[in-house]
Amino acid sequence: DSIVNITIIDRIIDANHSAKGMATAYETVKPHLSGNALVVFDDIYWSRETSIFWTSFVSTHRECQIIDLFRQGWVFHMPSQRGEYFRLRTPVLW
Repeated sequence: DSIVNITIIDRIIDANHSAKGMATAYETVKPHLSGNALVVFDDIYWSRETSIFWTSFVSTHRECQIIDLFRQGWVFHMPSQRGEYFRLRTPVLW
């Protein structure tokens, strides 16, 4: 087994609860991602519009490792790993 180094982008995409805002924010940070990076989307199921965006994003980014935490979506850009999708549900504590 090996350990994977990840460079974390110090931004969370919280794009005013709109699909257009989420897409624009992602396209803005995408060129600046390193080989191993993490992008966190906030409020992915905030509305029908953001839910549709998130579902589309997951289906079109199969090369990424994606963790769906309901309130957030974590997208790992790690070219050395195969793409995977995990959906985890945890109790809402806040």
